[in-house]
Amino acid sequence: KWNFWSLFKYSIEGIVGFSTQPLVMAALAGVIFCLAAFVGIIFVVVRALIFGDPTAGWPSMVCIMLLCSGVQLFCLGIVGEYLAKTYLEVKHRPIYITRETEQDRDERKPAQQK
Repeated sequence: KWNFWSLFKYSIEGIVGFSTQPLVMAALAGVIFCLAAFVGIIFVVVRALIFGDPTAGWPSMVCIMLLCSGVQLFCLGIVGEYLAKTYLEVKHRPIYITRETEQDRDERKPAQQK
């Protein structure tokens, strides 16, 4: 009988086992985090320069942490892509599957001529 956690692990295995999309999504999330950090940094700098409102340390700290985590997530996605491509190459799966080869045809010929 399947419980929630075994079904959850089974579904994750189905997603991760046949696709590299989660790695692409991790790299994309890293890029989004970096963009959000840049927008936050620009906001903090504009607020301090134009409005003369020096903010406390936490907005700049949040932006720096978001930038660092975005860079790490992006790099993790890139390294994962390299590992996935290496793993797929090592598996030696064919690009396509042939239905019949000439050798199969040649082996059947004598049986058909009898």
